[in-house]
Amino acid sequence: MEKNPELTLENAPVESVAEDLFDKAELQKVIRKLDFRLVPLCFVLNMFSLLDRSNLGNAKLAGLTEDIDLAGNRYQWLGTM
Repeated sequence: MEKNPELTLENAPVESVAEDLFDKAELQKVIRKLDFRLVPLCFVLNMFSLLDRSNLGNAKLAGLTEDIDLAGNRYQWLGTM
């Protein structure tokens, strides 16, 4: 692949800069490494979020709204986070 001398970091699209700086094998290695590190982290964070939302619903059903101070819109706000 020939490098374009008119391309600079300011006016070039990201894909073009990445292709000019790295070859395809290096890009695939970086993407694979990011996938192996980010996907499990996102999975764990989503599982904690799901667990927290289900515990919030269980607490409301058990009548603990006064104990944990879920007055007004706090239940809806906590359920969306």
